[in-house]
Amino acid sequence: MTQLDFAAKAQVTYYALTKLESGQTRDPRVMTVLKIARALDVKIEDLVFLSH
Repeated sequence: MTQLDFAAKAQVTYYALTKLESGQTRDPRVMTVLKIARALDVKIEDLVFLSH
């Protein structure tokens, strides 16, 4: 699956996905991360590092 295919599956823009993957987006929107988690069939917690 290409990045473009995955972006479509996750219902996020290709631009948003590549910025997130490259680290250019330091504080992504919760909805973006949620859509990516759903597309990967994982919990949002699996993608987000929470420090306590």
